[in-house]
Amino acid sequence: MVGVALACGWFAEGRSKAWRLVRKIDRDLTSAASDLDEARRELDVLRRSQEMQRDFFAIVSHELRTPLTGIIGYSDLMLLGEVGQLEERQRGYIQEIMGKGIDLLNLIDNILNIHKVQSGRWRCAWDP
Repeated sequence: MVGVALACGWFAEGRSKAWRLVRKIDRDLTSAASDLDEARRELDVLRRSQEMQRDFFAIVSHELRTPLTGIIGYSDLMLLGEVGQLEERQRGYIQEIMGKGIDLLNLIDNILNIHKVQSGRWRCAWDP
């Protein structure tokens, strides 16, 4: 009879330890699920941010580069004499317009290249 009492006590103790372990595992799983939900929310925010950034750079690329290319092209045509002879003063102004347009186009291209590198779509020659 003592053996049965010892066995029942051991099972009761084992069950108690088992339930404590189950409760601890349940708490850990609940905490992990909460952490996972938070990570998913952060990932969604990051994805939306990347989409907005991609859209912004597409707009910059098209809406700024296209008119600048036209300004530079027409300036070049004027300097080549396609619209008639220019006075030296006019030539100087158009050269200035063209030079500033090229500078701005280079700046936009550099910004777009930096974005490509950061987004992993383009690698620098010095990167392994």
